[in-house]
Amino acid sequence: PVEISGTSKDFPDLPLTAAGIQKIELMLKDLNNNYYWNGSTWVTSGSDLYFDIGDNSANWNYSVPSPTNTWTDGHSYNIKPKITDYAGNYAYGTLTNFTYDISTPTAYIEYPVDEGYYPSGYPDVINGTGYDYSPGVGIQEVKITIQRESDKSWWDGSSWQGELSGPYWLDANYNGALNQWSTSTLTTWSDGIKYTIKARALDKAGNLQTDFPVAISSNTFTVDWTKPAAAVTSPDTDVNYFPDIQGTASDTSPGEVKEVYVRIWRQDNMYYDESQNDWFSDEYWNLATGTTDWIYSKPTIWANEITYKVTAKSQDKAGNWSLLSSSVTFIVDLSSPISGVSVPVNNSYYRTLSQIQGTTTDNESGGGSGVLVNTNVRIQIYDVSGDKYWRGSVNDWQTVIDTRPATSFTSGNPNTWAY
Repeated sequence: PVEISGTSKDFPDLPLTAAGIQKIELMLKDLNNNYYWNGSTWVTSGSDLYFDIGDNSANWNYSVPSPTNTWTDGHSYNIKPKITDYAGNYAYGTLTNFTYDISTPTAYIEYPVDEGYYPSGYPDVINGTGYDYSPGVGIQEVKITIQRESDKSWWDGSSWQGELSGPYWLDANYNGALNQWSTSTLTTWSDGIKYTIKARALDKAGNLQTDFPVAISSNTFTVDWTKPAAAVTSPDTDVNYFPDIQGTASDTSPGEVKEVYVRIWRQDNMYYDESQNDWFSDEYWNLATGTTDWIYSKPTIWANEITYKVTAKSQDKAGNWSLLSSSVTFIVDLSSPISGVSVPVNNSYYRTLSQIQGTTTDNESGGGSGVLVNTNVRIQIYDVSGDKYWRGSVNDWQTVIDTRPATSFTSGNPNTWAY
């Protein structure tokens, strides 16, 4: 305090005559170190020390010299006045105790968290803690304010008000025994909008929090009700190698994809479980690496000439799950197809030969991916005596090695082709 004041009166009352108040003295004691104030500095004393305040009026006042240097933050003090009249009579006033506290309290927001994302219906409460750390004397109240980031408007407890009208500080319920506060003073959140909540504490000495550090007393969060999406992009056909599963995922801004999961089915109705590195009948979702562009790399799980089906799903930071992606089915086929010539017959003689015929197979019944038709069956015709290769037209023989595509293909077991 910058001053100490009080009242005084000398008895008896009229019509009798009182001698009048000669002086008023104060005893100021620092209870933390037992020092006494002598009017200009703190000193030690073996008994209560009183000093003359220099004011003997009925409404007296003592101006504390340099209050910020006189008082010590967090210390408690006793004040007791002593009144002496001109007849030498004296009396003591009431003993008063106070604590000097200039420390600012702090309100902490625990929920919703800073940079958090929340689905429909959340956050359903706003809460946190409040502390008036030593030497503070304790928190008196906590208030919050809510601002909508899209247009900077303020929530007044019942509706949104323009940016220039706020902020509106709304009461929170503070439990001093637990140092906790909460409020149900909530707005109806809107999808795809960011909000900022600030919490402010006021202590019992009247110190008001004016600083709102981010992630402590100021949290910004996003409300996101929209489902994300996921897709498998590779492989998109049968492969002759052990593939990495790749894909994409997305979420409508300001939502963000948190993680992507992959389900891998095998033709014997088993699912791969990365946690146990084995295949089981119960489906299992494996966590992929990455978000908007993701990959699942596990080359040791594939086997030759086996059919697999891969499906993906994603979850955003608000906890919304996507629908399952379209499944991609493919065969891992490391085995080369087999082909043969049936016409002409080996080591035979022909006067004319209008067509060359043969067969080809890729173990389709055993899991092979199959032979692609026509142009993917190629024939090489070599003139042994002339050391030349047929290039596809009359008298078109060249020394450059060449192959020609089959002109017809018939699926079967085996497949047949002709040129």
